[in-house]
Amino acid sequence: MIKNFKFSKKKLERIIIIPRGIDPEKFKPEKVKEKSIFNLSKDWELPDGIPIILFPSRIAPFKGHITLLKALSILKKDPKNKFFCIMAGSIKQNSNFIDELKSFIEEYKLENYVKFPGPCLNMPAAYKLCDIVVSPADKPEGFGRIIIEAHAMNRPVIASAHGGSLELIKDNYNGFLFTPTDEFDLANKIAILGLKEGWGVEYIRLTYKRWFQEGKEPAVEPNISEIFKLLNLDHEKTMNEANAEPINNMYEANTNLARQKKIFGSPTFIYEDENFWGDDRMEDSIKWSKN
Repeated sequence: MIKNFKFSKKKLERIIIIPRGIDPEKFKPEKVKEKSIFNLSKDWELPDGIPIILFPSRIAPFKGHITLLKALSILKKDPKNKFFCIMAGSIKQNSNFIDELKSFIEEYKLENYVKFPGPCLNMPAAYKLCDIVVSPADKPEGFGRIIIEAHAMNRPVIASAHGGSLELIKDNYNGFLFTPTDEFDLANKIAILGLKEGWGVEYIRLTYKRWFQEGKEPAVEPNISEIFKLLNLDHEKTMNEANAEPINNMYEANTNLARQKKIFGSPTFIYEDENFWGDDRMEDSIKWSKN
């Protein structure tokens, strides 16, 4: 264990960060043969004359597949938006998550817009074949090899504005950055809306039950859609109202009040200006209230 270990400013100046790299000879647009592009297009059964969106990543919950599907479901609403999305990556170890993705695709009728072909063995051809590359990770990641590979192949990239993406992409210059939704912010906004409309307590109970007992995180699909169904709530209407200005203002006011009262976690109980936080102080709060 290292205790009180500090670098001097002079020593810090001597540290050089060498990021990961790629083989520039491999990822060179002019070296990709037309035949390999044609064969890959045939294998993936891509439609002709439609922009191709490529998301090359192993299939895992934190990689942002649901985030991308949500965006595609919005694009799909306008018939003028023509696209086809390839989510290329290993699916063997995440069969349960694949089932969740397929359920989402079926619910939002994206069957003709999305495909999971499995791992791609010829990434230069895949980049050359697509029109845009996305890296929508929900959680911050380190150095993103996908981004520099796409850049080397002269393909634009849309990525989440956190982690290594911030070092590799200058927004509107060599790519585009977007702020990923914080699912806990969204979960809290839905709870505030529900408490205002009378279904909030049951929403909170269901959310915590499914989170702690089944490992389904709050405000993450398909969990949120399933909870809305159990509560007979209209998905689109509820989401719009939860993200509207009145609820945002209430959420900000509640957050500021919590900071003033030095609340740092959930659950927290306050009795006569005394804070009781978490399950570890539940018994103390009960005793305090009885004395």
